[in-house]
Amino acid sequence: MNMEDRELDRQVKQAFDGLTPDIFDSVLTDCRMQSGKVVSMKPRRKGRLLRSAAGIAAALLLMVGGVSALGLWRLENTAVASVSLDVNPSVEIKVNEKEKVVSVTALNEDGQQVIANMDFEGSSLEVTVNALVGSMLRQGYLSVSANSVLISVESADGEQAAALEQRLREEVGGLLESSGVGSAVISQQVDADDQLRTLAEEHGLSLGKAQLIRNITAQDSRYSFADLAGLTINQLNLLSSGLPLQGVQRSGQASEAGYIGSAAALEAALADAGLSSDRIAAPSSSMDWEDGLMVYDLAFDDGESSYQYIVEAMTGQIISSAKELETLLEQQSGEAGQILQEQTGSMADLVQEQSQSLEEWLSSTSGDWAEWIKNHDEEIKRWAEESGSLWEVWAEQYGGDWEAWARDHAAEIESWARAQGRTWENYGELWESWAESLFG
Repeated sequence: MNMEDRELDRQVKQAFDGLTPDIFDSVLTDCRMQSGKVVSMKPRRKGRLLRSAAGIAAALLLMVGGVSALGLWRLENTAVASVSLDVNPSVEIKVNEKEKVVSVTALNEDGQQVIANMDFEGSSLEVTVNALVGSMLRQGYLSVSANSVLISVESADGEQAAALEQRLREEVGGLLESSGVGSAVISQQVDADDQLRTLAEEHGLSLGKAQLIRNITAQDSRYSFADLAGLTINQLNLLSSGLPLQGVQRSGQASEAGYIGSAAALEAALADAGLSSDRIAAPSSSMDWEDGLMVYDLAFDDGESSYQYIVEAMTGQIISSAKELETLLEQQSGEAGQILQEQTGSMADLVQEQSQSLEEWLSSTSGDWAEWIKNHDEEIKRWAEESGSLWEVWAEQYGGDWEAWARDHAAEIESWARAQGRTWENYGELWESWAESLFG
């Protein structure tokens, strides 16, 4: 027996004691005074005692009945679980331990339209959910072009929450199928923390929708919470269809009837690329949210090039494509090629001039390097004095270890090589030609 029950028992006992007359002493006195006398018993005395007993019993029944009524009222009006339904309308249902409705609250303006003047207090959860989903269907919030519902259950009893989630997912899915719009139900159990409550309050969302969005952004960093807060559940369902969302259960397929469809988007991309469907391989398509628009993100390959297209989902307009980038690279390559061609001609002239000077120098030295060094001794000394400090720094750091220097500067060497690769390739061809002309 808990403290509340003990207190109720104490109150009942106190009330009973107060209503019961304490006549033991007076009865003894009367007995002594009337000793030896004959006392006549009148019938009305018996009736008076019966009426007193009846009054006491009635008071006790009222007291016990009042206590019982108070306990029953508390039981029926204490919420132990919360269920939210999100489409774009958001509605929260709170139920007691018998799954009778304690309250139904609209969480946005569309939710108010759905509830209208219906009073669900005391109704079963099943009847309430049926009525709310029916209202969403009648008012067009649920249709063949937007058939997704998010069901979120919050309860301290994990087993109760899991059972409610499964039962409601199946029940709502059946309602949508029977209505002809098709079923796309997302369900989850809500584990609300301070951050989630703050996000929900700041953006005017149910805890369930806030948790779903936070889950999506954790899996795909391209999105921010604010980017997705204004989207409907059907849009969120389409965006997240390929993501492994933790704790989220799905049934059915989110509708694309409000958009042109992935097949039509691919046709628009192929037409822009000048390709036919029989010329491409491994096409892929997914829906995305970009700059406030639902779009199709397409990729395909024609065996020679890869293509990436972003197509607006409602109109089929091409927003961007990899072909535009490829064309730009072709233009830049053409300009670069022309510059290299011009520079190659200048370099060829320079090499020809220098080769003549080199040939004359070789003839003057007659291959005698020792003689050449002797003749250029002053120039060599002067160069060594001017460059000595640089070599000293290098020697102190690496001690003449070229391999160590190369390892430390590998990234710079690689970057330089990539940038200069084509230029050195051209130089190599020129030097090879020069060497052949020079040495036969």
